[in-house]
Amino acid sequence: GVIDPTPCGVSSQLQFMSNPGPNEVVNNRSTNVCFGDTRCPKGTIVGREFMLCRAVKKDEQLTQWYGAEWFHSRGIVRLDTGTAEHPAPRKRVKTHDARVEHGAVAAVALKECTNVSHRRRPRSSS
Repeated sequence: GVIDPTPCGVSSQLQFMSNPGPNEVVNNRSTNVCFGDTRCPKGTIVGREFMLCRAVKKDEQLTQWYGAEWFHSRGIVRLDTGTAEHPAPRKRVKTHDARVEHGAVAAVALKECTNVSHRRRPRSSS
């Protein structure tokens, strides 16, 4: 079914969230918590819970990931959405790690919020 948030006006902020551009990151994500029944008559409330996954500064945009195919399937080029008045959260700039040059293994795990599930490859039998 299709959920139309437009009658909710300003109380439905999710309808205004943009997808982050190539130099931006998401700051919220959907959860698996849903409520309501889309088979019920019109006028009933249905939805899904969303949660912030990083701090949001005053006047910063809320961004959500539309999915890998959303722009491609529509022939739209993905661009940064932040403005001077309402910036979007930016990706961290990667810096050179001198430990790698000296042969040390530097493993840095960044846990970004995403709705993508990562599957492990099966181990080879050899």
